[in-house]
Amino acid sequence: MLSGRLVAIKSFNKKKLNKEREVSKKKIMSETNLMKSLKHNSIVKIYETFETTNYLIIIMEHISGGDLLTFVKKRSKLTEQHAKLIFRQIIEGLQYIHSQRVVHQDIKLDNILIDLNNNIKICDFGVSKQIKKGEVIYDQCGTPAYIAPEILKNQVSLKLR
Repeated sequence: MLSGRLVAIKSFNKKKLNKEREVSKKKIMSETNLMKSLKHNSIVKIYETFETTNYLIIIMEHISGGDLLTFVKKRSKLTEQHAKLIFRQIIEGLQYIHSQRVVHQDIKLDNILIDLNNNIKICDFGVSKQIKKGEVIYDQCGTPAYIAPEILKNQVSLKLR
């Protein structure tokens, strides 16, 4: 169905997926299905997925402002009011994600998009995991530069109540 909406299209060459250990069709579909199940203003929306003979294609919400890292670098500083607005949206998005028993595991400025109205969208759920009540996870994943020292020292586990 044509909506007239501006969208972002992400495509994966299926031949390359089979050759790469870390990225597989199953992993991409798992991430996409998880994102489709999350319905919140602070999370990038997935509209559709389909595949052709050679490609796996994901149609998602287009966020015109780019990622938060680039946004902050361009400005070198933000007003306290502006920073509060952004931070509040991130916290609300994370609260929702956790209420759905999902852990993102790779929150960083690169994985937070911002539109021209300063609305943020959390994206890239590639290492996210949905967990069961009482389950404890000990995963060490995400971006090494952002990993907390206590995680590197194996002093922390995560348990959602």
